[in-house]
Amino acid sequence: MNDIYLRAPDEATLTTALLNAGVLVPCENGDVIAPGCALDVIGTIYQQVGDVMEPIPGWHANLRVEGDAPAGMESVTIERPNKPWRVWA
Repeated sequence: MNDIYLRAPDEATLTTALLNAGVLVPCENGDVIAPGCALDVIGTIYQQVGDVMEPIPGWHANLRVEGDAPAGMESVTIERPNKPWRVWA
């Protein structure tokens, strides 16, 4: 298994990247996740700054794939965070 951490400027940009890479497959009732992939959409992540919770820029998700990372995901792939917000069990 290969765990990939994703961040895009917004939900639409991330969805487009996932569709273009074949991770999401269009279906009549909405997009479905391709076989061999698991997707955990996190969305906006917040961090505490003083007494206030502030958003970290971007729309976030975790992707787990069998084998290599799908081609075309480079623009939304980030390095593994020091303290990931969520991880796979």
